[in-house]
Amino acid sequence: MLADLGLAQVPGGPSMRSQMSEAMPQPGTPAYMSPEQATPPFRHLAPASDVYALGAVLFEMLAGRLYKNVRPGTRVTKYRQDTPGWLVELLERMLAKEPEERPWDGAEAVELLRRSEASGQEAAEERARQEAEEKVRQEAEEKARREAKARAKEKEAARKRAEEERRRREQEEAERKRQEREAAEKARKEAEARAVQEREKAERERRALLRKLKVSEMVRVPAGEFMMGSPEGVGEGDEHPQHKVYLDTFEIGKYPVTNEQYAVFVADTGRTAPSYWQKGKVPKSKEKHPVVYVSWEDAAAYCQWLSEKTGEKWRLPTEAEWEKAARGTDGRTYPWGDEEPDKTRCNFGENVGGTTPVGRYPSGASPYGALDMAGNVWEWCADWYDEKYYDRALFRNPAGPANGQYRVLRGGSWLAKIRLLCSTYRVTGMPFNRSGDGGFRIANSS
Repeated sequence: MLADLGLAQVPGGPSMRSQMSEAMPQPGTPAYMSPEQATPPFRHLAPASDVYALGAVLFEMLAGRLYKNVRPGTRVTKYRQDTPGWLVELLERMLAKEPEERPWDGAEAVELLRRSEASGQEAAEERARQEAEEKVRQEAEEKARREAKARAKEKEAARKRAEEERRRREQEEAERKRQEREAAEKARKEAEARAVQEREKAERERRALLRKLKVSEMVRVPAGEFMMGSPEGVGEGDEHPQHKVYLDTFEIGKYPVTNEQYAVFVADTGRTAPSYWQKGKVPKSKEKHPVVYVSWEDAAAYCQWLSEKTGEKWRLPTEAEWEKAARGTDGRTYPWGDEEPDKTRCNFGENVGGTTPVGRYPSGASPYGALDMAGNVWEWCADWYDEKYYDRALFRNPAGPANGQYRVLRGGSWLAKIRLLCSTYRVTGMPFNRSGDGGFRIANSS
């Protein structure tokens, strides 16, 4: 086999490339020629070309085939897997396409070979050391496995002993809990019996209170729409614009709250009695009259107290609820219709000179059967007052503005003139104000 060593460059003389025609190739054996020696344009050949030829010979010795017959860049390990890594890397450098990437000459190649072989020897020694360490590690692991197996065996024995102890304790605990359950069940039944007795007692007291307060005298207003406010050209400015409102079903007191009903609240809570009462007692013959000299705050406190006592949600009616309960859905001016008030329908214009017993004017009933909704006493509503609220009021269950300075009263009183008795008329009062013609009635959501 000819390696072409010495042909790529003639020692001591000019390059053979310079002595040949430009069209002629470099001399040499094609299977071992470097790329710059075998392909135009031909250049001045350096010793690195001989290194390439040497690499080609080395590749063939290891792989058993010519390098020129394999794809450029193919590693020798494809054909000789046991080739040391250092030799693979050196061979790749020797067979590099560009001369600048190869060792400069044979001397440099030999030096790289020597150093790479030394590195390979060090690597072999390192592998031997690692294999020895691995053997020690495996022996230690085997010892650890044997010891772990012994510990696991002891642990399993301990577990069985603990399991037996646990079962014994569980049996004891189950017996203790059974006894506790029996005792708790007995206590529960006794507590339930007492609770039933207490509930029955509370219910009897609640019914007695309701009878005393005549809370059962409520009228039901079914769900639906109605026109709230007055048509254009009729009524006061704050009654406009007339607008459609939808209300859920609710109940409202058939009458305003009376003195005798309010007296139960005062006695139970210690709240200050109205100023016209005599030494905190209802004036004689005034028991059935609507309570007056009560503020909005007094009325709200009464509803809260009644809710706590009865377990039901009592409140003041909203302004929309009050108006619908008073005039119904046909747009009437007064509770009874459009005819002007007279002394047979309500107490107004000082025609009596004071309050009258509730329910005295059955011909003045509203479409739902509520009485005294015109005259007798002004009635507090839940809402804050805003004269422009109708411009932005909600369609469904409006509850009035979120805040304000005044609260709304409706219905006129025994002092009021005819215009003030209209079911759409609105007046205001400070929440803490009390007057001799101001009272309230209660409501709840059905």
